[in-house]
Amino acid sequence: MKKTLIIIIILVMIRSIFSFTIDKISEFSLTDSYDLNKPNMALKDNFLYSINHRSLQIFDTTNNELNLVTDFNLEGPVVTLCVSENYAYISTGSITSRLYRIDITDILNPTIIDTITYWGNYVHFVDNNKLFVNELHNDWSWTVHVYDEETFVEITEFEVPQSTHAMEYVKNGIASVKTLTDLYFYDIMDPFNLLLINSNPIDSYANYKPTIVQDSVLFIDCISGMKIFDITIPEEWITIYTFTDPNVIDYEVLDNILILITFNALILYDVSDLSQPIELDIQYLNPYEDNCWSVIGTGNSFFVKTEQGKLISFDISANNIQYSDVYNNVGRIFSMHYYNDNVYIASSLGAIQQFNLSNLNLPELVDTYYSNYSAFGSNGAEDIFVTSFLDPIQPLYFNKILKIENSGELTELCTFNNLTQNQMNIYLCEGIGYFYVNNSILYKYIINEFNELIEVATLQLPDTYVVGYIYFNEGIAYIQCLDKLAIVDQIDSDNMILANELNTQSCYDEIHFYQNYLIITSQLPEEHCSIYYLNNPLSPNFILNINHSGLIAIDEQNELMFLGSIVCEVFDLSNIQYGIVDQVGSFRNWSNCVEIIPFQRDNENYLIYLEDSSCSIYQYDYEPNQISDEIINIKSQLSNCPNPFNPLTKITYTLFEPGKITLDIYNAKGQKVKSLIDSEQLSGTYEVYWNGGDQYNKPVASGVYFCTLKTETGNVSRKMILLK
Repeated sequence: MKKTLIIIIILVMIRSIFSFTIDKISEFSLTDSYDLNKPNMALKDNFLYSINHRSLQIFDTTNNELNLVTDFNLEGPVVTLCVSENYAYISTGSITSRLYRIDITDILNPTIIDTITYWGNYVHFVDNNKLFVNELHNDWSWTVHVYDEETFVEITEFEVPQSTHAMEYVKNGIASVKTLTDLYFYDIMDPFNLLLINSNPIDSYANYKPTIVQDSVLFIDCISGMKIFDITIPEEWITIYTFTDPNVIDYEVLDNILILITFNALILYDVSDLSQPIELDIQYLNPYEDNCWSVIGTGNSFFVKTEQGKLISFDISANNIQYSDVYNNVGRIFSMHYYNDNVYIASSLGAIQQFNLSNLNLPELVDTYYSNYSAFGSNGAEDIFVTSFLDPIQPLYFNKILKIENSGELTELCTFNNLTQNQMNIYLCEGIGYFYVNNSILYKYIINEFNELIEVATLQLPDTYVVGYIYFNEGIAYIQCLDKLAIVDQIDSDNMILANELNTQSCYDEIHFYQNYLIITSQLPEEHCSIYYLNNPLSPNFILNINHSGLIAIDEQNELMFLGSIVCEVFDLSNIQYGIVDQVGSFRNWSNCVEIIPFQRDNENYLIYLEDSSCSIYQYDYEPNQISDEIINIKSQLSNCPNPFNPLTKITYTLFEPGKITLDIYNAKGQKVKSLIDSEQLSGTYEVYWNGGDQYNKPVASGVYFCTLKTETGNVSRKMILLK
C-alpha cells in the first residue's frame, strides 16, 4: 500500500548541529611590545614601572641600569598605568574595560586585589590618596568616580565639566579637561566641590599632557608644536614660547631641563628662562630601530620606549644625552613557519626564533637567527621558506631563502636584495620558482646549482599592481593588490600569461584555497570573507560572502576554517558545495591574529595561533552533524529525491515489518519542524512529498533539514538540503 501526502514547505538556513571545544595548552614567545597609549611608565623609589602589550614590568634602575625584577602577566591588551605609594592601577582598555588594582608593596610578588569595570577607565589617576576613574557613557559624556584608595570605597562621583573629554591629571591637586579647541583647569583637592582655576580657557587645539612647573608655566603638546604659557594671572594666561616642530610625541621636565621627543630626535633644552629655552643637545633617531613613543625621568636620568619594543635609559648629568642601558623585548611578531615539530617566528627585535614543539605543553626556545635584523613576513613550503628582513642601520630590505635541516637548524641558500621599501617579500611556489612584483612587473626566478637566484621570466601587469601579494594554486598565480586580483597562467613555463583580473571590491589581506574554492578575506573586523568556485581556476565564480573576516587557516581533515582577528571564528566547510558555511565556534585571543597553523598529532587536533604579542598552542575537538545522513537501521530504508531540491522533494521509505511509525522533519538545531506521519502502517514502500510550511504552515528558509523515520525496530535519518 502506498500513501501520498503533499506538504508545501520552504526551508530555513540553520546552522548544523555541532560540538566544538578548544583549550589553550601553552603560550610562548611573549613579545612585550609597546603601544602609543600614555601614561605607560611610572617611577617610584629606584624602580621603573612599565606596561607593555600584556604585562606589568618592574625594573631596578640603580646606577641607571635596567634590571628586570618582575614581569607580571595580565589579561590584555594593557593600555595605561598610574602608580601610588602601595598600588599600581592598570587598565586593559576598550576590549575588557577592566581596571586592575595591584598591591606592589612586595614588588617581587604583585597581587591583584580589586578590579573595576567602566567603559573609558583607561583614563585614571591618583591624587591625595584618592583614585579618580573616568567612565564614558553612550552619549559621549563622562563621569568621574572617586574612590578612597585604602578602603577602595567610592566616596563620590561627578559629571566631567564640558563633558567632551575625560578629566586628566596635571599635578598635585589639579586636573584638566579639554574640548576640541580649549583647555580648562580644576582644583580637585575637594572632589565634592570642584573649583575652576582659569575662567578663560586656553585656546589650544588637540592639546596633550598639560604640565605645570615653577607654579607659573604650562606646557602643552599641540599639533602645531609645544607651547609655554605664563599663568601668573589666571585670567590672563599668555603664550611666551612655542616650539614649532609639529612632530612632538612626548616630553618630560626635570628641574630646569626639558626633554623633548619628536618623530626623529631626542632634544635637550635648558628652560631656566622659560621665555627663551636653549638647546643643549640633540640625538637623532633611526626611525627603523629607535622611534620613541614615550619618556619619563627623574634626577639626571630619563627613560624612553621605542615603537619597536626597546626600553632605553639615558644620563643627562653633563647637560648632554648619554646612552646608559637598554632592555630589548622581542618586539612585534609578524609571521611564522612550521615544519617537523619546529616553529620559526619572525619579529621586529627577535629576528627569527626557533621553538621546538616536541612537548606541546612546554615549547623550548632552541635558537635565534639574524638578531641584527628585523624579520617580517615569511612564506614557503615544507623545509624551504623565505623571510623578509630589514637592516635598520642601512636601512635596507632584503629576503633570505632558508632551508631547514634535519636537525631543525636553519641554513641560508641565498639572499635577494632587489626589494623596495613597499615590497618586502618574494614568494616560493614549490617546484616552480620564486616570484616577486615590483613596479607592476611580475618577476620569476629559480635557484641554480650555485644557490644563486636567476631571473628567467617577466610579465607586465596593469599599473595598479605596483606591488602585490602572491598566492599559488596548481600552476596558477593569484596576485592581490588593493581591490583587484590578477590571475596569471602558465607560471611553470617562461611564457606567463595574464589570464584574468578579478574585482574583489575591497582591500583584502589574504587568499586561501580549499578543494575547488577560492577564499578571500581581510584582517579588518568590519570586512567580510568572500568565497568563489574554481570550476574554471582562471575565472572564479562568486558564491557567497561570510559576514566575518580575519586571517585564514583551514583544517582539511575536519573541514574547518578559522578566521582569526581579535576573536577567532570557526566555520564548518562540509556543506560549502551547497553554498552553506556554518559558524560552529569562536574563541578570544589576546591581540590581533597574525597567522594560524592547524595540525594533527597522535589523532588529536592542534592549532599554532600566532598573535602580534605571543604564540599559543591550542587543542580542539569537533563533532559535526549529530544526526547522520546515512541509514542507521538496515531494516528500514529512507531516501529523498531530488536532494538538494527546490522546492519539492519526494521522500521514499520502506518498512519490512508492520507497526507504529512516525516520520518527522527536524531543523539542524534538532527542533521538530513538521510531523508528517504518526500512525500504524503495514510493511511496504511509501512516498510522501514535502515542500510547504512548518507545523503551522508558516514559511521557513533554505538550509539543512533532517527527515527522521522512527519504527518499533529502530530509527533512520536522512539529511536534506534546499537550495533556492
